[in-house]
Amino acid sequence: MEITKLSKSCFRLKGKRAIILINPSTELKNLRAHILLLYSQKNEQGELLFSFKKEIPKLKGEPVVIFGPGEYEIRHVRIFGTKEKGKTIYKIEMNGLSCLYLDGLEEKISEEKVELLSGVDILFLPVKKRKVALSLVSQIEPLIVIPTKDEELEDFLKEEGIMKVDRLSKFTITKEELPEERKIVVLKSD
Repeated sequence: MEITKLSKSCFRLKGKRAIILINPSTELKNLRAHILLLYSQKNEQGELLFSFKKEIPKLKGEPVVIFGPGEYEIRHVRIFGTKEKGKTIYKIEMNGLSCLYLDGLEEKISEEKVELLSGVDILFLPVKKRKVALSLVSQIEPLIVIPTKDEELEDFLKEEGIMKVDRLSKFTITKEELPEERKIVVLKSD
């Protein structure tokens, strides 16, 4: 699987049979995707912050749009979406790897959801609230953590004992290449 960060919190996961775009912005052009994965987030008034009917970026092909909870299987990719604290979080199983996308979630996950989402290899994690992020890493126990945004990133890395990190333009990983100990991977936007 090849993972690329395309904008502030948009990621592309490219596998053998499918390309997934997670949370793309409308500014992104000329991208190809088979699956478009959107997360829903509400403001303090309870209004959706993302209206996918108006704001889907123009993409090549006709991607399947996933917006909200459910179980999906598309092009040999399994996706499980569930609500947690008013946000949709997604577990993606592709090419033998299990990824969990938590962007927008800045609170600890309930223990029953942790059991449901167990076995995560790669965790996409907001690190803005450092203590919550560290707690989520401890709860989920992924082998690879990919911060979704740069806010408070340096503080999070220091807590993890990392003083310097290389920012990669892309990260390629297979099930056989998973590290034995947790690794933090920081991606820079294209």
